[in-house]
Amino acid sequence: MLKGLLATLANFRAPVVEDDEPESMDSLVKIPFEVKLTFVTAVVLFHPVVLIWRLFTRNDVFFLLGGWAAWVAAVVPPWVMLCHISMHKKAIPFRVAPIIVLVLPAAILAITCQLQSWQFAGQQVQLTARDCESFPVKARLERSWWRAYELWDSCTKELARTSGASQQEVKAFARFESCSEYRPLILHEDHLANDWKFLAETEHTHHCGGWCTVQPSIWRAGSPIGDSCSMAVARVFVGTGRMSFQATVYVGLLLMSTSVALVLRPNWSAGL
Repeated sequence: MLKGLLATLANFRAPVVEDDEPESMDSLVKIPFEVKLTFVTAVVLFHPVVLIWRLFTRNDVFFLLGGWAAWVAAVVPPWVMLCHISMHKKAIPFRVAPIIVLVLPAAILAITCQLQSWQFAGQQVQLTARDCESFPVKARLERSWWRAYELWDSCTKELARTSGASQQEVKAFARFESCSEYRPLILHEDHLANDWKFLAETEHTHHCGGWCTVQPSIWRAGSPIGDSCSMAVARVFVGTGRMSFQATVYVGLLLMSTSVALVLRPNWSAGL
């Protein structure tokens, strides 16, 4: 009787359902093509864009070369995001997307970095030359420095006369910007304010004095002087020029490898 009951229960037992095989990771996680391309582009272009920004946020580089390269680099991130949106909306065909999203901005950055390298090399030659009159910006800064020195000398002499202290003692605590003739001069001649600001920051940054020749420091009175400020900036431009050339090589290799990959696999987008 017990055996018959067990046999009856066995007949009513629910059938065992075998679990389906788990889906592969490719079917569970499928990253869209535009996300992959945007991510790769952001990674490979991050270095040259940041390098250009770092160089052109330096006071000496921005003043002597201008900020044009920083504006070129600033266009790249919005361009990549705009292309990402366009690919998502199918406005850019996947077949030409790498050229528009990656190759085009990389080529622009390569040209920008190479032009930077030439500019740094040219400025270095001008700054190290003994000739201080043939190069307009260098000559203007030399004139501006001597205008500042004449103002500083007459100002400290007047303060020494009224205070009874020596001129050297006055230079130790007086500020150039506090001289009575400072404000009228920069209001009358606009370029003096920018030139003097650049010269002051250069003295503080590079511990130099004078512009074309070694002279007593104006904005760091009494501090030790290493060299003229033009020579100090020229030495800095050697390093910045090398960094810019390295960025040119990096972007050039990126362009070459991308172009070779597209040429060797012209039908790469067939499976998308």
